[in-house]
Amino acid sequence: GYWPGYPDSNTTFPQQMLVDYVRVYDGLLPSLDGPQTVEYAAAGVTYTIANSDVDSVFTWVVPDEALIISGQGTPTIVVDFGTKSGAVTCKVTNSTCKVMDNNFELNVIVRGKLIRSFCFFCFEGPSRATIGFRSGALILTPNTQTQPCGLVTSGAVWSYTRDRKVAYDAIFFQTSAIEDAADYVTFQ
Repeated sequence: GYWPGYPDSNTTFPQQMLVDYVRVYDGLLPSLDGPQTVEYAAAGVTYTIANSDVDSVFTWVVPDEALIISGQGTPTIVVDFGTKSGAVTCKVTNSTCKVMDNNFELNVIVRGKLIRSFCFFCFEGPSRATIGFRSGALILTPNTQTQPCGLVTSGAVWSYTRDRKVAYDAIFFQTSAIEDAADYVTFQ
């Protein structure tokens, strides 16, 4: 039932309201769960409306260049991201209980693509840097555990043994390959 409105000078007291049914919810209020930061072109990222009602309808929207791989219309989606950050939103509607209607939004940051332009120190060939001071022992030894693969083709392994007498490990490299160190100081 419904109340007849706000009481005024013509309202008769006491009033009564007949209750048809009572709906009891077990658990917390619904919320949008998922990561707020993803890697460049991340694939298979899951977002969920937690504690949702079974009678609800879910309408999801993802940022430009992102694609809903599965789950549109359900409480959980799987998203493949592109390069652009933006909001993951979900409009939840419920025809049997309007109090459950809600809009959820989570701003997602897509990290930039990391590109390696060159390697300062190469274990397998010519380097653009040399190891200077180090607080522990750095030794090149034959690799007897695994077969050479990937970037390491010689089968050699560097092992580092820290000096327990010092609080921090330090390995300093020397290079003339950096033309302008300001690029590294300002994170460019």
